[in-house]
Amino acid sequence: MLVKGDRIRQVKVIGDFDFVGTTFEVMQITSDGMIAFSHCCLGSGLMSYEEFSKHFAKTKWSDWSEAEDEHGNFQFRTDGKRLVVKRNGVSASASCHDNDDFCLHCGLELCLARLRVKEIKAAI
Repeated sequence: MLVKGDRIRQVKVIGDFDFVGTTFEVMQITSDGMIAFSHCCLGSGLMSYEEFSKHFAKTKWSDWSEAEDEHGNFQFRTDGKRLVVKRNGVSASASCHDNDDFCLHCGLELCLARLRVKEIKAAI
């Protein structure tokens, strides 16, 4: 079931609408079941639930991934707009503004800076 605010990702081309991998936001579900969706740079569209089920998927959180920075190992996951990092029981998060395209590198930098602040505060 979709609701306003859900993020959906195109997984299959629809005619000339070839934005596979792109995340859109559900803006409205009309009374007759049509799904209005939007992207800050690509505009908006309207589709039936049948079209959605064939060409889109609701975004989900990724599995936890492992990485390392100058302060040690950490884990992170994303849903394409939000990012969470954790290390040694401390976590931090960041989210992408609706008008911005998600950038994993930028999100990780911000999350790791927030995580470091929490780690330092905990050590004091």
